Amino acid sequence: MIVIARALMPILGIVLVAAGYYGLTTIPFYLDDFSSILHNPAIAPPIDWQALWDKHSSRPLTYAIFALQLTWFGENAAAFHVFSILLHGLTSGLLGLLCWQLLRHQATSNTFDGAAAYTFSVGAAVLFAVHPQNSQAVVYAVQQGALWAAFGSLGALNSYVYWRTTQRMWALLVGLLFFIIALSGKQNAAVLPLMIWVLEWLFFKRFTKILFVSGIALLMVCVIGLVSQFGNQTLSVLDGLTRETADIARIDYLMTQLDALRHYQFQFFSLQGLRLEYDWPLITVPDTATVISAIWHSVVVICAILMRRKMPLLTLGVLCYYLAHTVESSVMPIKDLVFEHRTYLPNAGMVLGVVALLIPLTRRKVWALPAYVACAVLLLLLTYQLHNRITLWADKTRFYANEVSLSKRSARATGEYATALSQNNQCPKAISYFSHAIALYNKQPDWQLGIQPEMLLNYIACLRELGIYQKADIYELDLLEQVKEPVRRSMILSNRGLFYLRNKDFERANQALSEGFQLNKSDYVLTVNLAITRVNLGDYKAGQALLKHALMLKPGDETATNLYNKLQQLTSTSQE
Repeated sequence: MIVIARALMPILGIVLVAAGYYGLTTIPFYLDDFSSILHNPAIAPPIDWQALWDKHSSRPLTYAIFALQLTWFGENAAAFHVFSILLHGLTSGLLGLLCWQLLRHQATSNTFDGAAAYTFSVGAAVLFAVHPQNSQAVVYAVQQGALWAAFGSLGALNSYVYWRTTQRMWALLVGLLFFIIALSGKQNAAVLPLMIWVLEWLFFKRFTKILFVSGIALLMVCVIGLVSQFGNQTLSVLDGLTRETADIARIDYLMTQLDALRHYQFQFFSLQGLRLEYDWPLITVPDTATVISAIWHSVVVICAILMRRKMPLLTLGVLCYYLAHTVESSVMPIKDLVFEHRTYLPNAGMVLGVVALLIPLTRRKVWALPAYVACAVLLLLLTYQLHNRITLWADKTRFYANEVSLSKRSARATGEYATALSQNNQCPKAISYFSHAIALYNKQPDWQLGIQPEMLLNYIACLRELGIYQKADIYELDLLEQVKEPVRRSMILSNRGLFYLRNKDFERANQALSEGFQLNKSDYVLTVNLAITRVNLGDYKAGQALLKHALMLKPGDETATNLYNKLQQLTSTSQE
């Protein structure tokens, strides 16, 4: 029975993950999915690998995979989400494997009952897989980088542990490959060497000093290299490389992140307030909450270190949690102060810490069964909450209504809610939210993200639907003055041309659509509308050529095919 139960555990875990993420394929794209993936010329098919590297050299693997997904799947959000959930599953499995290796090592050291190692390892993998806080990195397609960083980091840690326990050198080469995957996925994986050092210090000890000295030596070599390359400009170069914005002081960002980290931790256990958009304030003067946060984090780290002999897995989990947050949540200013997907890799450490705390409950037979039952119930509750979260993501209008209720001062959340309403044919209601979003954008600090053209395009569409043409034209002309990026500018011109086309002003429609087509010849809708415009202007030959191009973009598309056949018949009739 025990053997059967253990064999069923991974299967039951997969069932829970499938139940929690049921409906994932119905979720649309969000926010930066459009600008970073769908409308990103650097990764658009056919792939220009040099252009991709030039623009995305800090995350080459992530964007290379995006480029391949665009080539294979087009703008199919479901395909992106399926890829993400598969990568999430593999990452969860690697966390379970790491937990199993470390617990087995403890068992051989007579500090842990090895019979329970398998159970706790599977539990750790499932806990990570179904925890709702991790869902943002899975659902938000552009954050596949966070998945790659965690996948590569956990793979490298597993490889290191395997090498230390078996002395098989090929494991180090595999670990190096995983490290390359992690670092080319997202920059927060840069702390992986420190994680390996902590792992060695807590579980093996022999190479602790060697790794420390090697790390210092490597750091010195890097510093010498930078100084020789940039001379007196070294400090300014380093400053530029370690911040996204120069408008936020490092100390202000650190104080803000102390509160944010405490929020992430509370949220992990309470599941309260999960959201995509935060209206989190920048802390420039320390207050009571900041002091409490600083004391809390200090106490947690010190207590974990003091427990290193009795509970090394707990110490590892806590230290890795904070190390994994170092890049995004310490002294390297980023415009978006808080995002839940930043917890994805750190939560691997959180799960290890939770497992370490649960282990002592199973050492006494009286507590063992109730503890296992409680854990099973907890996983079921997490799965239920995860499914609710996925269901919310699938409905943009409901999703952003919830976002606005949680982050009332968020300009982006308000604007996205207005956009969702407009796309759901609720322009009269959307107009007031658009106006409120613009007012919020105008009030926010200069270092925050400004009004996005995509939001204003939807606002303009609503204004025109309600007959407010003059105001719509003012916003559109202002956008054309400001936006120079080819793909976004072509979107504005496409919408402008479509408005003229619907009003049978073919000359102006042709002018706007032609300019848009020259900027972005991969826009199917723009191409078809330009073809219709040219036909109405009597240029049948140009119309046919444009429809052929549209069919190259979407082979076999019914709309373009029907229009092309009708145009051929019309051309044949006129020739006869």
